Amino acid sequence: MRMSAEHQRYSIENQAAAIEAYAMRHAMHITRTYMDEGRSGLDAIGRAQFRKLVADVVAGDVDFGAILVLDVSRWGRFQNSDESAYYEYLCTRAGVPVIYCAEGFDNDGSPFSVLLKNLRRAMDGEYSRVLSAKVSIGQMRLARLGYFQGGTPGYGLRRRLVGPEGEDRGLLMRGERKRLQSDRVVLVPGPDAEVSVLRRIFMEYVNGRSHLEIAKGLDADAIPSESGRSWTRGMIRGIVSNERYLGTLSYNRRSAKLKRPQVLNGHSDWVVTKGRFAPLIEPGLFVRAQGALARRAGWSDAMLLQALRDVFARHGRVSAALLRSDSEMPCARTYLDRFGSLPEACLQAGLSLDRDYGYIEGIRQHRALARQLAIDLSQCLQSMGMHVSASGSTSLQVAGLRVRMSALRCNVDARGQQRWRLGPGATRDVDLSVYARIASNSPAPFDFIVLPAESFSKLPASCARSAGRKFDEFQVQQMEQVALRIVALGSWGRANVLSPVKSR
Repeated sequence: MRMSAEHQRYSIENQAAAIEAYAMRHAMHITRTYMDEGRSGLDAIGRAQFRKLVADVVAGDVDFGAILVLDVSRWGRFQNSDESAYYEYLCTRAGVPVIYCAEGFDNDGSPFSVLLKNLRRAMDGEYSRVLSAKVSIGQMRLARLGYFQGGTPGYGLRRRLVGPEGEDRGLLMRGERKRLQSDRVVLVPGPDAEVSVLRRIFMEYVNGRSHLEIAKGLDADAIPSESGRSWTRGMIRGIVSNERYLGTLSYNRRSAKLKRPQVLNGHSDWVVTKGRFAPLIEPGLFVRAQGALARRAGWSDAMLLQALRDVFARHGRVSAALLRSDSEMPCARTYLDRFGSLPEACLQAGLSLDRDYGYIEGIRQHRALARQLAIDLSQCLQSMGMHVSASGSTSLQVAGLRVRMSALRCNVDARGQQRWRLGPGATRDVDLSVYARIASNSPAPFDFIVLPAESFSKLPASCARSAGRKFDEFQVQQMEQVALRIVALGSWGRANVLSPVKSR
């Protein structure tokens, strides 16, 4: 069962009652229930019970003979109808058919039922697209009327709840949301003390102080930020560039619809509303701040290299930490974007390096190898009939799983033994990490460790060439075995699972 809070008809209780009634009419007994509450049906990601259902069926770890779902839309409103069919096929192939209780056809594989089912899948996907478009139109209309459409208000601003006729319903505190669909949210100036801090920030910035210096000054005066944490350069930059302090609201600068990646919209798609409240910052002061921002952002390559020479002259070396501590210097990321790396920028500036940075090239090679291995894995999975989408240079989404590929460099410990360290970063925000282990004398991996995220904390942080018994169940030799392991571990989820009751 699945409920996305879109309509009371599809509440979990209503679905359960309809499915139970169907089971009684057809002499079936409910043995397990899989349900995802408040989950979208656009894809399988995030629907843990749906993924678990299909995983259990594929693995044969079930005590039922059929899956009962209210209707096709509860199986999912997938934007690609083949994805819905693929998940159902996995269950059917394992001998566990999917039965739609409230549809006007029997899911018996006949041409008529196949035609109707595919039509319903397409209609359900189109319903989501149309609904998304309507919601977007409604939100843009409200934005044009000056209503705040979500997010944090910003330092020195507050969210006020108003009724349909504009009646004041009070301020919304941090983390609070409106209760009634007819209510609206507007932005209003915050406490006078915060407005005074805003003006201080703008004045100090136009007078030449850097983002970092302003942040340190606010911390020194024990002035809390909007989040209560210490002030940062990014917070200050966000404030001095935020046109909300002129009473101007902008909406739809970027968007992410139907679970797709976020995109930046063109200026013609923006919704800009001016004069919604009195400016917190004088327009002239705001314009001066934007000019200061533009001047400080205009670092040419020659200026960047000269800045490195100045740092070297003062400290006798150059490092990312020194750049961070110097409020007048651009950050190391700027040098990475312009020159490929900070050491390369130092070489172009004619500076001698305090160490051999040749290892950086090795890191680049391993990252490039990880990207190629991710491509190879994707092709291998596709040859097995799996639908694969890339969610990053080394990340894949397949069979409802988020998979990340990493190439592990060989390190030598104090005893001269080769070891491979499993970085915890590779398991962040993923369901499955694939570690390709590379020997020191070979550019190709000699084996792979396929590790579910929940197993990472149970294993040592590094392993030797013979990984040991703790790694045995995760270790494979070939890319094809990696793909098969992913297929076996793949999971999707949702629905009531039923087993027919035998007649006596």
